[in-house]
Amino acid sequence: DKYLVRYRNIFELLQYRAQLQPDDIFITFYPDSGDKITLRYSEFAALVYKTANLLKSKGIIPGDRIAAVSHNHINTITQYFAAWCLGATVVPINLSEEPDRIEYILKSSQTKIAFIKNEYYNKFSEVLNRLNIQIIVHSDDLGKAEPAVSIYENELKDQNNVFVPDDSVDQETESLIVYTSGTTGLPKGVVLTQYNLMADADGISKWHGITKGTVMMCVLPIHHVNGTVVTIMTPMYAGGSLILNQKFHTDNFFKRLADENVNIVSVVPTLLQFLCHDYESGKNQTAQIPALTSFRHIICGAGPLTCELVSKFENMFGLKIVHGYGLSETTCYSC
Repeated sequence: DKYLVRYRNIFELLQYRAQLQPDDIFITFYPDSGDKITLRYSEFAALVYKTANLLKSKGIIPGDRIAAVSHNHINTITQYFAAWCLGATVVPINLSEEPDRIEYILKSSQTKIAFIKNEYYNKFSEVLNRLNIQIIVHSDDLGKAEPAVSIYENELKDQNNVFVPDDSVDQETESLIVYTSGTTGLPKGVVLTQYNLMADADGISKWHGITKGTVMMCVLPIHHVNGTVVTIMTPMYAGGSLILNQKFHTDNFFKRLADENVNIVSVVPTLLQFLCHDYESGKNQTAQIPALTSFRHIICGAGPLTCELVSKFENMFGLKIVHGYGLSETTCYSC
């Protein structure tokens, strides 16, 4: 068999994990305001299957493209997996992109449906309507002003939590189209298959010793492959647990690693610089940095990492950094 993973598609992987570890926690989400949300594997799978059935009811079939217009959010993770179970392709949207670039990405990818977080609705509804893209708003009721808009949470209530995927969905089914920043000209869409995601998760988990129960933390935006593959796909693949943060914050970074018994976190060099800077300026003094008894190492990538920064950080905090290299076109980490 030419495939390195045992699963035919991501649905099979999710189904396997939900049956094997129904009561283990898969995801813990920390929004910037409000309480944390926790889902066990069985609860997460049920929400994914309901969302996949919702997409199906909206006419989405394998090969169709779904956009995610949101910051890091537990619903967005659910929507990613739902699209993959159905055999649809996720087009993650970087909210900091210029509106005309976002319009180009939505048009180029032939997106049919957009899941949009409520606070971005006003900003993007015009372009979505212009391109004739169905809109599903999540995480809040829009009130009476927009009665025609689909609200994700309301629509889920009518959906079944049993899902049967199409036979055509396999390793070669497209899973993500990631638009690279496009140093020259317009952004270029990198097409990744379900096998890309699973094979990379397999390699990352073997290399870093990620197994059942390993706790990984995501502070990077999930519109990039690093956030998606390293800290979302890999824990699912290995049977681990994901601590998802809406954003990275220097003031609660170490506390969260301690509170959630995190083993591994993936960052970019800039975040290491921010942590060093805050420590030096007196914002994060030793007294505030808790003992990290479960912590193993930091994975760092997605930018040039100098030896000076590594030495400085490791001496300051006593935490090991493992530097990775990869790019969107190679799924994520390649070495």
